[in-house]
Amino acid sequence: MQEHIVDIILIAIVVLMTFKYYRQGLVGTIFKFGSFIVALVAARVFCGSVTDWVYSNTKLFGDTERYIAKLIIFILIYIVIRLAFSWIISILESFKKLPVLKKANKLLGALLGLGCGLIAVIVLSVGLQISSHVVYNAKYVNAIDSSVIVQAVLSNDKVSENIEKFNL
Repeated sequence: MQEHIVDIILIAIVVLMTFKYYRQGLVGTIFKFGSFIVALVAARVFCGSVTDWVYSNTKLFGDTERYIAKLIIFILIYIVIRLAFSWIISILESFKKLPVLKKANKLLGALLGLGCGLIAVIVLSVGLQISSHVVYNAKYVNAIDSSVIVQAVLSNDKVSENIEKFNL
């Protein structure tokens, strides 16, 4: 059991991500992820100009607080955009109640979750292998070396080539 703990954890990650994405559905997952990316990009793009406008038109912030003002405005822009996307998602949720769309949405969400889970396992496997060269704990190294999943990922030629480039 103890020698397969890494495999159990990696399988649990795939199962949990598949289940989570199944519950959210494809539409919800894409819009939540999209809202995260759009909100970050928009906050980054508009933060400077909004901060300049607020700074020049109000006396809320002094000269020393410009950085804090920029941070607050970045967070506010991010929150407003995420709230707008949440509103759009709630509208789309009403369309998902149709039986055919509901099933398709959930199954496609599960497939997306499975894919994301497998990508997470690949990234974690590579990270565990790299960290096993840094951490000098025999139990840790043995757990990683005895993992069937980590070894299967690392036996892939493309993955092992990238690890070798990283280690050089």
